[in-house]
Amino acid sequence: MRIKTTSDGTEVPVDSGLSRKRISILVVVIVIAVAVLVWRTQHLADSTPPLSAVELSRRAQEQPNNAESQIEWGAQLVQEKRFDEANQVLKHAQELAPTDGRPYAWLGVIAAGMHAPETRGLFGSALKHDPDEVNALRGLAYLDVRENNRQNAIDGFQHLVKLNPMDAESWQRIGLIYYMSGEKSRSLNPLLKAAELNPNDMLTQRTLGIIYAGKGNLSEAKRALTQVVTKQPSDSDALAILSLVTMRMDSSPSGLKTAEDQADKAWKIHPTAEVYRSRCQIYMAQRRFKLAINDLNSAIRLEPFTHFPYLLLSQCYASIGKSDMARKVTDQYDTIMKTRLQQIRTGTSQGNAPK
Repeated sequence: MRIKTTSDGTEVPVDSGLSRKRISILVVVIVIAVAVLVWRTQHLADSTPPLSAVELSRRAQEQPNNAESQIEWGAQLVQEKRFDEANQVLKHAQELAPTDGRPYAWLGVIAAGMHAPETRGLFGSALKHDPDEVNALRGLAYLDVRENNRQNAIDGFQHLVKLNPMDAESWQRIGLIYYMSGEKSRSLNPLLKAAELNPNDMLTQRTLGIIYAGKGNLSEAKRALTQVVTKQPSDSDALAILSLVTMRMDSSPSGLKTAEDQADKAWKIHPTAEVYRSRCQIYMAQRRFKLAINDLNSAIRLEPFTHFPYLLLSQCYASIGKSDMARKVTDQYDTIMKTRLQQIRTGTSQGNAPK
């Protein structure tokens, strides 16, 4: 995950290695995994230990007309990714219990894995029979995330936390959706709740670190981001953001050297656009403008539609008395964006959207 900076300087967390297609695949994997987890948790809540796969299979064969046995076996087959068999079993369960929402929900989980058009309808049918069917609520919420139906996704996850206030994942998703929409003030409390319930989730900690840095709460930003880079030492972007926090906490020559060392380490791990953008700001604080210019040009090559590095590059040229180059950089960005927006309007664009 990287940090995207919008044209107004707002930073938002974005996965730097995920295309839209891979995000859709990730959403599907999450839907299936969480559905299985919910199914297992319900057994524990009922104080009934889950049956083994062998026992579930045997019971389903011995009780072919028992809806509960068929639903349990169908859920197990989904867990094992035996979707064709699960589909048959769950459709049979539908016939046995046409007003039970669970078979519809599990069939929706399967359909989501296939990006099938009937996915939304299956989840909707499950909720028609049971408005609190957890797998259907979660599946629809993730489907809305995938389809960029922001408010519907938030509503779905909020329904889930009303049903289960200990649902750390749903609290996190609410916070992330708000944050990605630029509503940082609304994102903080859900993310804090997610961190309280699951303090070892590094996505939550990373996002909190960014929020705290933006709010000027540098000690909390340092704590959260240090936790991330300690547990995920290959996370170059988190380390780069931490270097900026270090710089802001101590702008003395020794503090800037510590920040530079962190940024250099991040660059050695993975020289992303975020790493270049972060390190250049340390160079600028040190008034090493030529090095900053080199990093900014590298950031622009990697992400040509992100506005922030152009702004910093223009400032660098102005700082060394090259006002003509500063204006040229501004004009360069304007030209790129005009071309880009025209491509978007005509449907011929490729690559990342403007930031």
